Amino acid sequence: MHKKLLTDAFKKAKNLFATKHGIDASESQCAEFLSEMLEEKKIVYTGRSLKNHYNKAKNNKSVVLKQEKVVQGLCEFLSYHDFEDFKTKNPETKSIREIKKNKILPILIAGVIIIVVASFLYFPKKDCWMQWQNEEYIKVNFNAKKLSQRKIVYCNEDILQNLKQIHPTCNTTFFIKNEPIVWYSKNPAGNYDYFTYYGKHPLTGKTLKPITKYIIAKYICNKN
Repeated sequence: MHKKLLTDAFKKAKNLFATKHGIDASESQCAEFLSEMLEEKKIVYTGRSLKNHYNKAKNNKSVVLKQEKVVQGLCEFLSYHDFEDFKTKNPETKSIREIKKNKILPILIAGVIIIVVASFLYFPKKDCWMQWQNEEYIKVNFNAKKLSQRKIVYCNEDILQNLKQIHPTCNTTFFIKNEPIVWYSKNPAGNYDYFTYYGKHPLTGKTLKPITKYIIAKYICNKN
């Protein structure tokens, strides 16, 4: 989706440039236009980097914008609240290759699980494992069945010590020095869960996202 976000931003920049200057903008001019727009939001990202990503998009290659602030800045430029809002209003159309890939993926995952389980049947199980219980991870003994059901995972000390589920209110501290200290993702029921550390949702496996003012206003303060 970063590919579409970037191409849409370049398209809008080209139209705005033509309206303002009366001439068609080159790709480099569009990139600099977007870079200046981001700079106004106190986000530093060079025009060259934007143009390099745009060239990948034109060649139908994967585009990943690693800086969340850049993604947010481009979303706001296109009049979206955030990237979630952008994805909701621009649903992806899967290609035939992606559909085939999605069919093959479960088979590959099953194969990996079988290999992992089989390996632990033949080797000592003295390593550290953890399981999600209530609102935090706890250390547990190895269990082949639970591993095959993805109920236990290999220990990560940072996650074990820091990732806790919380129930924030409007009075919760969400940012320190403008950096998020709360992360969120939807649970299997489709509702948002909130956590004190980045990582993956313990139940869905989806990567947690840093909290945004839009999510706070719409799903936390509005709820309370």
